[in-house]
Amino acid sequence: MSKALKMFLFMLLLLLTGFSVENPKAKVDESSLAGKTAKNAEVVRKYSSILEFSNPRKGKVTWYGPGFHGRKTASGAIFDQEKFTAAHRTLPFGTILRVTNISNGKSVIVTVTDRGPGHRSLELDLSKAAARSIDMINAGTANVSIETVTVNGFNTPVLSAY
Repeated sequence: MSKALKMFLFMLLLLLTGFSVENPKAKVDESSLAGKTAKNAEVVRKYSSILEFSNPRKGKVTWYGPGFHGRKTASGAIFDQEKFTAAHRTLPFGTILRVTNISNGKSVIVTVTDRGPGHRSLELDLSKAAARSIDMINAGTANVSIETVTVNGFNTPVLSAY
C-alpha cells in the first residue's frame, strides 16, 4: 500500500471518527433551535461541539468569479467559482471561515485558497457560489461577521476539500 493511500485512509478514519462522537458537555443555545424541526434540533444538540466558531470580527466583503474561473490561485489550487472558497491577505491556506451577511443573517462556510482582496477596506473576496448563498451577488459587497471554524479543535487543510 502506498504511503499516500495510507495517509488518505488515516485522515479519512480521523474525519469519520470525529464526526461520529457525541460530546456530552455540548452547550447549545436553545434559542437558535427555534423554528427547527424536532429532528434537526436533535442533530444540532447532539453534534454542536463538532464545529466551534471563534475570533468573530466584522468586515466588508466582495466576490469574484468569472474572470478568475479556471486559473491557478495563490495556494496552487485551480479556482472554481462554484466552490465555497475565499481569498484573504494573511490567513493560512485551508483556514475555514463562517461568513454571515449581517443584513439578512445568511451564513456560508468557506475555505481560504487565495490571496486578496486588493482593496484594504475589504476583508475577503468570496467565490461566486459563496456570495450567491448569502445573497450578495447583486449588491457586490456586504457587511459581514467572519468567524474562524474549527472541527474539534483542528483547523487544517486536511479537513477542507478545495
